[in-house]
Amino acid sequence: MTKTIVVIDDSSTMRSIIAKHVRLNDADVGEILEAGDGAEAQTVIEANRDRLDLIITDIHMPVCDGIELLEKLKEKGNKIPVVVISTAGDQEMIEKCKLLGVSGFLRKPFSDEEVSVMLKMVFGNRAQG
Repeated sequence: MTKTIVVIDDSSTMRSIIAKHVRLNDADVGEILEAGDGAEAQTVIEANRDRLDLIITDIHMPVCDGIELLEKLKEKGNKIPVVVISTAGDQEMIEKCKLLGVSGFLRKPFSDEEVSVMLKMVFGNRAQG
């Protein structure tokens, strides 16, 4: 069964880079949805909740940042794995993300190997790299 992922970042270039890395490291990825900020992401997630397998989000975005998005997802009882990809990587930020239910954290810039490890961690042996 193919996976559906949503990638959330205010940079369309970064969304494309993340999508490329995900596709290179997991042969089972079908559709990759995109959102430019946390507010747009909430709409995309709600409309596709029953078929989403992974949420990948940046932290620093306009309108609604990644932390606000994580808080909203937690309030709604989100069960979809969430991975944060961000340039901000201090221990306090990582701990806050973990408390909000994040499954994984990658620092920008990231390598194919790091994305592969993250996908295997989230999906187990279903991730193929």
